[in-house]
Amino acid sequence: MSGALLAAAGLAIAIALPLTGPVLVPALAVIGLGLGIFTPANNAMIMAGIPATAVGIGGGLVNLGRGLGTALGVALTTLALQRAGADGPRLALGLMLAAAVLAAALSAQPARR
Repeated sequence: MSGALLAAAGLAIAIALPLTGPVLVPALAVIGLGLGIFTPANNAMIMAGIPATAVGIGGGLVNLGRGLGTALGVALTTLALQRAGADGPRLALGLMLAAAVLAAALSAQPARR
């Protein structure tokens, strides 16, 4: 959850401040650090909940989810940048912030078996 919150904080900083190099470089570093913390822990948590007899299928589904999430994220970001005109970058960052907050909220939920 801390990685998703860190990524959300970096996105919030990028939305709130002017979109210039001196602001974007540290914000992107914070976002990258947050994703680097979140992704491995999230994948490990998912794989830990899969029975040993189905780890191959589970690993494939984790990779499928990661690929679909990446493709959807790129598509929605591109759509926001293309359709929103001058507000496109902030809209794209807002969509990513919403996704990061959702990921943090879902990570805070107790594991169900």
